[in-house]
Amino acid sequence: MKTLTLKNSFFIDIDPQNGIIGLTSWLAKQMLHGPASRNRTRFVKLVSDRLNEIDKEIQKLREECSAKDKKGNTIYFDKDGKETTEKEKAVRFKIEDQKRFNEEWEKYMQENYVIDVTPATKDIVYGVRDIVLNTMEEFSGAMAQRYDQWCEAFESISEQKES
Repeated sequence: MKTLTLKNSFFIDIDPQNGIIGLTSWLAKQMLHGPASRNRTRFVKLVSDRLNEIDKEIQKLREECSAKDKKGNTIYFDKDGKETTEKEKAVRFKIEDQKRFNEEWEKYMQENYVIDVTPATKDIVYGVRDIVLNTMEEFSGAMAQRYDQWCEAFESISEQKES
């Protein structure tokens, strides 16, 4: 069976303000018609569980690596950059163990998400492959590198032998 193998990092928006976005964000901004648009929507639904898992994993890792007060409460920063233990005022965690956070996060980002190309998913996967490989969008810098990684992942489906 053919498979599509995507790294967790492919789904992360690294720097949206500068256009360095993840695969599903990039797909969402593409202007598509008919079957291509439907395949994109179905693909996003197909990977939605993984997207949710990634969000939960980063929250869990931030929580584990964050500073705690004497009572064991997580310390956050509020919108003014002041420390707080009130989650509803929090805008970000106060990460205490940045080294551990970075190591664990990098390891998790390199994990593979494998999609089996079955009769039920074939049109969706190949439809999105065509969107990615045939885009007329121009890329540069870090986004060009990300795009190349996506292309390699989708191109590898065609190189696999049927088993």
